[in-house]
Amino acid sequence: MPHSTPESVLSLRPGDNPPHAYDVLGLDLFESDKTTIEASAAATIDKLKAARESTDAATWQTAAGWVKNACVILRDSSKKAAYDRKLVAQGVAVQPMVDPLAGLLPVTPRPAATQESTALPVPMPVDIPQPVAPSP
Repeated sequence: MPHSTPESVLSLRPGDNPPHAYDVLGLDLFESDKTTIEASAAATIDKLKAARESTDAATWQTAAGWVKNACVILRDSSKKAAYDRKLVAQGVAVQPMVDPLAGLLPVTPRPAATQESTALPVPMPVDIPQPVAPSP
């Protein structure tokens, strides 16, 4: 199938010209797993190579440039961090909060919250003696 736009070569929605690096590689915004990034980059490069024969040279070159740029940015942690900050500053998305120690510390279950530690003390019911009716 011939491709008429760089977006169609990479199966991107039209209008984002140029699209952001995560879209080019088919990744979720702010993907941080290097294995996932590498696998997606390889799949995108394979898709690009397969489309070469059925695509106008200028269109293919534009798509290839987007892929190369996305790979350069997302494979380098310092470039990726700067790019992520730029996306957030542009309002593309809000970067999710990430626990910097996640995966480094052992996971220990938290003890169940006790009434004493998490809430104001609740008064204990008091047994109030009921008046006794006189016997006849």
